Amino acid sequence: MDTIRSNDFSLTPSAYLRQMSVRLFFSYWWLALIPAVVIAGGLLLDWRWAVVGLMLLFIIFPMVVTMTLLRYGMAPGMVARMLVTGAELTDDALILYNVDGEEKLRIAASKVRSASLHGSFLIIDFGRAPDAIVIIPREAFSDDQVAAIIDRFNQIFEF
Repeated sequence: MDTIRSNDFSLTPSAYLRQMSVRLFFSYWWLALIPAVVIAGGLLLDWRWAVVGLMLLFIIFPMVVTMTLLRYGMAPGMVARMLVTGAELTDDALILYNVDGEEKLRIAASKVRSASLHGSFLIIDFGRAPDAIVIIPREAFSDDQVAAIIDRFNQIFEF
């Protein structure tokens, strides 16, 4: 594979926050069952338990999710990825650059799990944590480059 270099781009932190929220929800969707069970049990047995379930749903869970997203969003690696304005993909690494063209972050190609298009963004996933992603606007690459990146990281291996 040849080196693929993106055009200059910029991202808002809300793009990362949105993707981290989606990844966090799909990783821990089962936690939403706790207040649902408490509310259902409260409606059947004692209305006070339904109130406790509603407090979990509307007070406790939003606070916990906000603190979790802030923890991931303010991590040094995530802040560095938000300040990136260019990307280059070589055979052995994904290299992210800042405004001055200085290398900001290097991710080994072997660590990349997948690359996919989500709306107008190319999402490069390199771990299980909600913040283990790199987001690049779709417009930063040509159609051929996007197809090459997705093919490179989404190969199906036959045994």
